[in-house]
Amino acid sequence: MKNISLLFSLLLASQSYAQQSNDSIVAVTMEKYHLQYQDCDVIKAKAENMASNGEFIQVSYGLVQNPFAVNQAFHRHMLLTYNIKFETKGCAVLPSEICYATAMNNEVKKKFGNDFVEKEFNTFKSNLSKE
Repeated sequence: MKNISLLFSLLLASQSYAQQSNDSIVAVTMEKYHLQYQDCDVIKAKAENMASNGEFIQVSYGLVQNPFAVNQAFHRHMLLTYNIKFETKGCAVLPSEICYATAMNNEVKKKFGNDFVEKEFNTFKSNLSKE
């Protein structure tokens, strides 16, 4: 009986996680512009077009994450100040999502500079400690 309860709990947790993944900024954007099965060059062009319209998404992948990738107050600051949205994803991603994330992260660097997010995070932390 314990095994059945454990299995049921795992199924519910995985279903909840799948729903969260489907509601991610990257997944929604990929679906909105029909990019899931596109060639990487098409995806890069769309990311460039979005950036030229002032739409930016900084994406972080993997289990080990940068501290700025999970700081919600910093995310709000970046969205309100620079219109940069943040997304943190795990390790299981589609190649098209990796292409999109890489292209978007490059657009952020192109517009704001290579170490912009890290520098802005350090400034943000410094300003918080002064308050």
